[in-house]
Amino acid sequence: MKTMKFFMLASAFASMIGFSSCLNGETNTTIQGAPILKVESSFMGGTYFTDISGVKYIPNKEILSAEGKFAYVPMQYDYSLYNQQENSYDITLLGDLSYLRTVTANYTEIPQEQTTATLDVVDDGYNAGLVWGANNEYLLLPLSYTLHKDVDRNDEDEMNEELRKHNFIIYTIPGKEFSENGDSLKLYLRYTIQGVDLSEEDAAKKYSEEYTSKYADYRYLQLNIPGSGNPKWIRLEFEKSNNYNGATIAPNEKTREVRSYQLYQKK
Repeated sequence: MKTMKFFMLASAFASMIGFSSCLNGETNTTIQGAPILKVESSFMGGTYFTDISGVKYIPNKEILSAEGKFAYVPMQYDYSLYNQQENSYDITLLGDLSYLRTVTANYTEIPQEQTTATLDVVDDGYNAGLVWGANNEYLLLPLSYTLHKDVDRNDEDEMNEELRKHNFIIYTIPGKEFSENGDSLKLYLRYTIQGVDLSEEDAAKKYSEEYTSKYADYRYLQLNIPGSGNPKWIRLEFEKSNNYNGATIAPNEKTREVRSYQLYQKK
């Protein structure tokens, strides 16, 4: 299966979660779209998909090997043919799956000696991160960042090689994972790029000149709430540029922002 290709920033998140309808009239019950769905395996070894509410989508052909836990699934189905007993729809796949990449969980304190770059965790009123699963299993994050200007986005191998250099890591502060009142789990997202190092001469200037190609995608984190905590929120801190010229690795051109995501509560 192909991995996710570039989406132009202006429309990167426009159709990632929701469906689009093909309704031409009241009698047309066909739905087409490419939503993000969780990739599941059946007891018999087959692959199907579930949405955030638990509805199943059963593909019309076998998927040989799943390459991740979440994917964009280009599909078509008839919403009038809902299987109430199975809580499912039969779907026709319209193309290859595009698998989401991960955010790495490293539940240790943030290393002091590392070169980090700025990014944005999108929350624009239409796209925002979300917690997936009644037991708070995953956090999906819409990220905006920059690639090297010379990358050929039409070359899938070149794009994959570039994306592998971009690392997103979640840290915590051991012993201080929760807010004082215990209602929030505090996470710290840091972004590093292989080969980018502030110790090099004119590194910040070189970075701002070379990493100018805006890119956006969703990534997911497998959550692990420490101990017996039962927080109501995730507070995610990340580094954003305060430089109007674009992304930066210069420490004095960064500001820290926080996004909040509500967790499902244990009953």
